[in-house]
Amino acid sequence: MGNVDIERIKKKFKDRRRTPQNLLCELVYVEMETNEISKDNMLLLFPEIISTMKKLNDYYCYPFSDCSVELLYKLGEDVIPKIINVLDTEILDKKTYKRLIGVLLKFGIKAEAALRIIVDITTNNREFDYSLMFLEKMGNRLIPYLQDLVDYLKDINNGILRDELLDIFQYIDNGYELISADLAEILENQNEEQTFRLKIVYLREEIGELIIPTYLRILANESDNQEIRSNILHFLEKLNYHIEDLDSQILVKIVCNKEEKFDFRLRVLNLLFQCNEFSSETKNSIINLYLDSNENINIRMKIIDLLISKKLNFSKTRDLLIRDLKSNNYEMVKIVKDALLVLGEEVVDPLLEILNNSNIDEMYEIRLIEILSEINVHSIKIIQSLKRIMNEHGNSKIRIEAISSLGKIGNDYAIFELVEKYRKEYDDKTKTYLEKIISKFAKELSISFKKFINQKTKRRVFITYSWVPIKHKKWVGKLGSDLTDHNIEVLLDQHIVEGGEYPSDFILENMKNCDYILVILNDKYIEKIMKKNSFVYKEWLVIKDLIDEITKRRIIPIRRKISKTIKSKKKFNEILNLLGSEIDMSHNYDYQDKFTDLVQQIMKEIYIIK
Repeated sequence: MGNVDIERIKKKFKDRRRTPQNLLCELVYVEMETNEISKDNMLLLFPEIISTMKKLNDYYCYPFSDCSVELLYKLGEDVIPKIINVLDTEILDKKTYKRLIGVLLKFGIKAEAALRIIVDITTNNREFDYSLMFLEKMGNRLIPYLQDLVDYLKDINNGILRDELLDIFQYIDNGYELISADLAEILENQNEEQTFRLKIVYLREEIGELIIPTYLRILANESDNQEIRSNILHFLEKLNYHIEDLDSQILVKIVCNKEEKFDFRLRVLNLLFQCNEFSSETKNSIINLYLDSNENINIRMKIIDLLISKKLNFSKTRDLLIRDLKSNNYEMVKIVKDALLVLGEEVVDPLLEILNNSNIDEMYEIRLIEILSEINVHSIKIIQSLKRIMNEHGNSKIRIEAISSLGKIGNDYAIFELVEKYRKEYDDKTKTYLEKIISKFAKELSISFKKFINQKTKRRVFITYSWVPIKHKKWVGKLGSDLTDHNIEVLLDQHIVEGGEYPSDFILENMKNCDYILVILNDKYIEKIMKKNSFVYKEWLVIKDLIDEITKRRIIPIRRKISKTIKSKKKFNEILNLLGSEIDMSHNYDYQDKFTDLVQQIMKEIYIIK
């Protein structure tokens, strides 16, 4: 039956009345579809099919899907070797080649065996257009042939064909190291078409990573095409790769070249932030660029950021900043502001020193005050300096700036100073501004302005005590220091008395003006109260007057060790009754707990002296 079928079909091929199109359509849609002839038998007719295909008018060839393509595809994978043989041994016209490639495309990667011959055909310039679609479909299977393709790419002159061949590399996921050197050579050749060079830059990130040295050389060549240089720079910006020291030297030279456009230099400078190591030569070049007072202000600003973030010559960088700050140049403060904030504590003392200079410009002084408030190290020195400016400066604008800066700092110490200023301020404009700032803190705590003022008013306490024994005097001194650390102002006579003489009027007046008086009770203190010629007795009289005048809440008795002898005396009990409830701090083991109680009592609502 098979031979009969074959002979019958052969007669159809020889029938001159049949057009090639009619004949092939009948084979596909009648003989094959109705199983009038088997695939194996049809394979035996492959030479006749190819011969007929060659006679087809190109009009009937729709994108690889006409009857001839359909017929060969229906013959199955066994037809692939036969197609390869035809491609290898015959010189085909374009339309026949196109149809055979169409068949292979329908088989996809199953037609991988045809890859070698199609690459040969392509690189020998026998046919090109329709090969690309097949090569693209092969993807990574094309890797063994990459060198052949790139060699051909370097030889051909047809710009369109080169672009299309270069596109093939987009469909490959690896193996770029095989062709990166060749592509770099093409890219670095300024005689190449600029559009083709750009196409290489855009090709694939993986290729770009392999030819970075080439990119940097092009980048450093200011005579090269600017569009290509800009696109290479854009690629490096996106890549975020680690720049070696050798690369950084090239980049620094570009930045130092004032013939380059400013934006281009600034973008290159940003790349240096991706470099982790710098040679001494590179560091010096960067610093010298900063030292150039004629350099663009934004370049200098970015250089300072680089020097700080990479800690390049850290101490020298700090010294440069301080030198420039002392120049009384308002523009310089704008340049180095961010760097100052990073250096933080390193520049606090120099900034304060500059602020103490009465000859500095108003706007310069305001900008320095702003920086101090933003430095992330809100030391007591900063707050004290701002307090001094707020209270003493002759320029109202700068006083207001100091108030604003204390508000920005916003810690307890700064708030206490603002509240203290508010309580004593007479100027309506300043007082209103203070109220506006303080109200924000009160709002955050959801309490009234008046209550907030009361809570944050800095407490002043006077400590009355006996100087003996020495151990007791040291204990009182420690208590005073601890209270000071909690932002409580302490008047301690051992701090204000000199030469062993009591400035009696001064001390007695301060006792009256304090929010609280701490009475430290020990044996010697009780004994001195009982002696009418002692100064402690004079202090005691003031205390008695205050108790009568206000209430006992301003007097806080603190008990230390008291002997049984003293406790047995009638006067001791009279003193306790007069003073009221005491805090027992006679033991060292619970000092911290008792001290916390004392601070809480001091910080309660108080009688505010006007």
